[in-house]
Amino acid sequence: MKLYQWDRIDEIPKKKPGIYAWYYSPEITDRDIEKMTGLIQSSQISEEAAMSELHEEVKSFLHERIFKYFQEEPYEAYLKGPLKPQYSGQIEHLQVLTNNLIERIIRNPSRLTTIRQIIEASCPLFASPIYIGMSKTLGQRVSKHKSLIKQIREKSTINYQREINHAEEQGKKDQSFALQVCRRKLIPTRLSVAATVMEVSDREYVDVENILNRVCYPVLGRN
Repeated sequence: MKLYQWDRIDEIPKKKPGIYAWYYSPEITDRDIEKMTGLIQSSQISEEAAMSELHEEVKSFLHERIFKYFQEEPYEAYLKGPLKPQYSGQIEHLQVLTNNLIERIIRNPSRLTTIRQIIEASCPLFASPIYIGMSKTLGQRVSKHKSLIKQIREKSTINYQREINHAEEQGKKDQSFALQVCRRKLIPTRLSVAATVMEVSDREYVDVENILNRVCYPVLGRN
């Protein structure tokens, strides 16, 4: 198994069968950290109201820079029972951060630098794949993903939800994945692909992909 960064995807063996997984490494810039650190250091954290506001600022920072890229799509829920009212609606995925985490960052904002370094280095060994796929022509399939992402990013306007629904209804998984990458505003150069060639006799890579999707539940997977 080998990891290929965005600009090395063309090196994946084109006509070999196998499985692959996309990963995303969120970007936290020096400016992001300087801005957040300055805000923390200038706040009057001895005042209860200011402390509460600062908590929300740090939560928002972590959500915008890390967690939003991995947020699950909402469930469509429907509840019913005998002789009971019926309910339906969406159930959102809530990212719950502990107060202890927020307070440690407020007490020592230099932790953000360490968090950035480890988050960036965590892919793929400590990261969850955002998509797992398989193909009898591995490199061609992944290159198609890349090409679609580039094409969609060049469009000035697009109704993502409508296009994703249409792609899924048509069974166009490649199109759906590329649309979701663009809708979430994932930075292409922060994407990478782990790929492994499987020289097998009876398309066993289909089984492996099926199982891995049910073990990992990648956030952009629909298998």
